[in-house]
Amino acid sequence: MSQTFVECFYLEEDKHQLFVKKRAEDIHYNVYQVCSNELVWLFEGREGNAVFNCSFDRKSPLLLKIVFDDGENLNFGHRILPIHGMYNFRDMGGYPTIDGKHVKWNLLYRGDHLNNLKPEGQSYLNRINLRSIIDLRGDNEIIEYPNLGVNKDTKQYVFSPAGIVAIFAGSLQNNEKDMKNESFLDKAKELLKKDKNAAINAMIDQQIQFVHNKTSRNAFAQMLHIVASEDNSPSFIHCKGGKDRTGFAALLILGLLGVDAEYIKYDYMLTKKAREKKNQAYYQRFLEMSNDEEVARFMYSIFDTQEVFIQAALDEIVKEYGSIGAYARFGLGIKDEEIQQLQTMYLE
Repeated sequence: MSQTFVECFYLEEDKHQLFVKKRAEDIHYNVYQVCSNELVWLFEGREGNAVFNCSFDRKSPLLLKIVFDDGENLNFGHRILPIHGMYNFRDMGGYPTIDGKHVKWNLLYRGDHLNNLKPEGQSYLNRINLRSIIDLRGDNEIIEYPNLGVNKDTKQYVFSPAGIVAIFAGSLQNNEKDMKNESFLDKAKELLKKDKNAAINAMIDQQIQFVHNKTSRNAFAQMLHIVASEDNSPSFIHCKGGKDRTGFAALLILGLLGVDAEYIKYDYMLTKKAREKKNQAYYQRFLEMSNDEEVARFMYSIFDTQEVFIQAALDEIVKEYGSIGAYARFGLGIKDEEIQQLQTMYLE
């Protein structure tokens, strides 16, 4: 069973970081840049991390290929796409499945909303040829932060799972006007007095409610219907920050494709990596607002990325249905034909 896993991250300018995991005695490889129909050799290496140089203009995706000495070869690209104005736009490709296949790159994307998209980033977005955008935000969020730079030929769908805590967290992150509203502080202080873990417990409870809530189940079922249609691929799924509502959607897609739970959790936790440079700034903002470290930590925990959140959803699905596949069939009404279509479209 192949467990080969390859991905890379954009660091700065022409520097990139490669991560390679492979179950084999001989893990020597060569990496090539895919330019039109030609392969341009970049470097050779072995399993683990490697920093390499490769020039590209950030106006289109960087396409790469890794070739192992045993003959196995895989295409791959940036896990977090370096799009100007985006911090959490991610490719869900490359994850290995339990039966030895891999999720295809350049077809399934997840992330934050497009309200901050810069003109330079629009060119990149256009070149990945999105056919559909699935917006998991509520109406008020969409009105206040409309998606920018969307190609007129890209279909847009809105399916809100009513993630109240996620909406509140999104406001804490991005809405400068509401950030100055004392009601945010009052609410945080009120919850903190009742339970120091109230924010974390609320995030856990939200993931559990995604499993059961009728509105949530309908939204995620509609999302899967869209993703399972070839007319809608490549597809971009997002909420406001690309963490919780989008994280649950990614859990369902990757789970139905046969990706192991450890990789599903890994994918969820990448939001923490994507937000690394912003996190300290947000904590400092909360500290300035409250002038209280405990309150600041509490407010920060609402939009922090913690494995226990997505683990709660996985545990609830397994407890109530036995597997993600059974949940999709009996909880969301997804047909076997659609699950098969997902696997045909997105696996190689």
